[in-house]
Amino acid sequence: MRQKKFIFVPNYAAHPQSLDAFIESGMRSNLAVPIIVAGTTIGVLALSWFNKDRTQPSDHTISFTETIASQIGLALERTQLEQNLTYRANHDDLTKLPSRGYFISRLEAALDSARRHDRLIALMVIELDGFKAVNDQAGHAYWR
Repeated sequence: MRQKKFIFVPNYAAHPQSLDAFIESGMRSNLAVPIIVAGTTIGVLALSWFNKDRTQPSDHTISFTETIASQIGLALERTQLEQNLTYRANHDDLTKLPSRGYFISRLEAALDSARRHDRLIALMVIELDGFKAVNDQAGHAYWR
């Protein structure tokens, strides 16, 4: 759905993009309202009628469906933003590697789990010699 407004198909069987399985199920008409996240249509909320009445849905039905689609879009956008913030809080912007704080929290969780289950864990430390010199000489853009 490239448009950012609803589409009502009053005679689904006559629509050029209708699907045989939907026609065979008895679908007569369809209202499709876009779900928009960050200005991009990512899907549709569809209401389908299976009776022979092919009249235009009421303004209330359209408005209500648009409100639901808008709320779904806002919820998805919020989820994407929360995931982005969580990632940025737990990863270094320059290297995209987990941050020191994230590493320590995961290490503490692993140690707690090992204690609870009476298991051993191993930790390997790798030191990168000259990392600061590369940053100083080439700059942060080198790593992107």
